[in-house]
Amino acid sequence: MSNIKETIKQKVHDVMPENRKITEDRRVAANIDYFKLENQEMIRQRIEELRNERDIESTIQAGASAAVMVGLLMSIAGKSKWLLLPLGISALLLLQAVKKYRLPYALPASLRSRSEIAKELYGLEELLANGKYKQLDS
Repeated sequence: MSNIKETIKQKVHDVMPENRKITEDRRVAANIDYFKLENQEMIRQRIEELRNERDIESTIQAGASAAVMVGLLMSIAGKSKWLLLPLGISALLLLQAVKKYRLPYALPASLRSRSEIAKELYGLEELLANGKYKQLDS
């Protein structure tokens, strides 16, 4: 019975990155299509927003760094069990780097990957370059 559960979990794990990519691509395409109906100034504002948007990777790195610092400071304060926190976080980050696997963090859905932000940014810059946006009536 446990073999069936493990097989199902593995299949879901294998499909997750592909589903995430499809969802990402659809969201980027929908955003670009939306801005085709907007004027040049709105597109420029969105490009500026994208350039300032925090991605999920940097958010995870910042959170991990803060947790490691807390663990180290607490261990210096005399509570050695707090050394397990930086150890665990380092292990998770290493797993993520080696296996190229994004761990399922409980982060807001508004956070997007660097690649998704870059795809939308380049798509909008292409709209501006090609003039494929709503022209203001003079």
